[in-house]
Amino acid sequence: MITKYSKYFYSLIVFLLICSNSFAFENKSKIISIINGIPITTFDLNERLNIFLTESNLDKNSDNKIKFKDAIINTLIEEELKFQEARRINPNLISRAEKKAENLLQLNFGPEREKIEKNLKTFGASYQHFLRLFTADVIWSSIIKSKYEKQFMKIEEEVKSKLNELEYNFQKPHFKLSEIIITKKDNTNSEKSRLLIKNIVQSINNGANFHSLAKQFSSSESRKNSGRLGWIQKENITSDYLKEIETLKVGQISNPIETKNYFAILKLEGKITNGQRDELETILELVKLLYPLKSSNKNDIEKAKIKLKKDIMTINDCNQFKALHIGYGNKNIAESGKFQIYNLNEKIKNEVLFLKKYEKSDPIVTKNGLISLMVCDRYLPDIGLRAKDDIKRELEGKLFVQLSDRYINRLKRTSYIEKID
Repeated sequence: MITKYSKYFYSLIVFLLICSNSFAFENKSKIISIINGIPITTFDLNERLNIFLTESNLDKNSDNKIKFKDAIINTLIEEELKFQEARRINPNLISRAEKKAENLLQLNFGPEREKIEKNLKTFGASYQHFLRLFTADVIWSSIIKSKYEKQFMKIEEEVKSKLNELEYNFQKPHFKLSEIIITKKDNTNSEKSRLLIKNIVQSINNGANFHSLAKQFSSSESRKNSGRLGWIQKENITSDYLKEIETLKVGQISNPIETKNYFAILKLEGKITNGQRDELETILELVKLLYPLKSSNKNDIEKAKIKLKKDIMTINDCNQFKALHIGYGNKNIAESGKFQIYNLNEKIKNEVLFLKKYEKSDPIVTKNGLISLMVCDRYLPDIGLRAKDDIKRELEGKLFVQLSDRYINRLKRTSYIEKID
């Protein structure tokens, strides 16, 4: 319970922040929202936008920040409400959640504090901001699962029922899917949700990472797995989803799907038809050889192509290919990596799509010189068709989203929330 002294203290903090332009805080931050007396500032907003844009592979420019500003503010408001609810229930919840959050930070960015802070610099956000973000997730998961414990206990029976129903018959069609779910908060905010989903689609089409966007914005519990749902049998997919999915090639995203309560974007990441996997799902291990060009003259380029083709003709494995790269005077070792075919750009995809192991692409002209790619290995990823844990996560996820939305909306209705332009 907030005492009259606490209220006075919060009012004083708000007053000082509002007056900051007249004092030493000038040009540092401004209040953009107040939640039950607790302010959110432009500093908080900018740090969260930096994290989101970095994770989503988007430029940290003003256009992108404006585009996602309202959605991030709403995220920060909900986050503050979660902390306030934790303090009301049991202040120890926050300290326990912080310890778990610190472990998550060490696991993802550490292990040492110095290394963590160095890694976080690339995001343009502080250690404390990341700690708060991770802590909020831990807090909310604890609150929801504790408050609705009986409903989550019923999941085990549902999992058994699902396992009995499912027949993992590879002759039947399956789709490997990821999702982004944007809940319609209420009638007045449905247009904001519609705009957010439009901005997300545009960002993905411009090269943003689908799974990073899912992790940041999706309302579904699947966001904890960056939106990944895994393999789902065709007959278990709803008709409105299936209508979109069947128009997609592996690697493509659906048009936004609107339901009564939410918008959805699906990404098709694999497909099984007549027991056969889709070739676009294949993983290629590639090595890139660079042949530097001394001249941009067409005749010189053609001569270089002939020489490169001749040189690589006798190469039989990737170690020899890497050695030839160094032999051309390159100081750095040859670039290499694993790529799913559907994630490659069209030009590279066309060059390597049908190459077998240890085959090389024809020379490709780039601004840095001629390149050739060798396939060191190619294989389909493990099928990993839905196991018991996957089904449990999916059912828990759906229940979590339903209960979480209901809970957070109730907190919003009973809270004083002011947005300041």
